[in-house]
Amino acid sequence: MNLLYNWIEYLFLALLVAGFILALTSGSAVISYIVIFWIGVFVGRVWYYNQGGFHFPTFIVVIGFLIGYLFGAWITRYGNGWVILILFILGLYGSYYAHERKWV
Repeated sequence: MNLLYNWIEYLFLALLVAGFILALTSGSAVISYIVIFWIGVFVGRVWYYNQGGFHFPTFIVVIGFLIGYLFGAWITRYGNGWVILILFILGLYGSYYAHERKWV
C-alpha cells in the first residue's frame, strides 16, 4: 500500500474515527450542535480557499468526518442526526457566503 496514492482513504478513516470520538465526548445535544456548526464554518472556509481546485478529495474527507460524527451522536443519543446535518450545512454555506462577499 502506497501512502502517496491512498492518502484520501487514510485521511477518510482517520477523520471518521476523529468525528466518532468527538461526538462521544460531547456532553450534551447543545454542545454537539455547537461543535458541528463550527466545524461546518471551518469546512466552508476550506471550501472557499480551495476554489478552482479539485473538490472531490475534500468532499470525501468531510463525508468521512460527518459519518463518524453522526454515528457517534446516534450511539450517545446526544442530538438529532437531521439537526446535526442541517447545522453543519448552515455553517458551511454561511461561512462560504461570508468569505465570498468578503465579510470575513
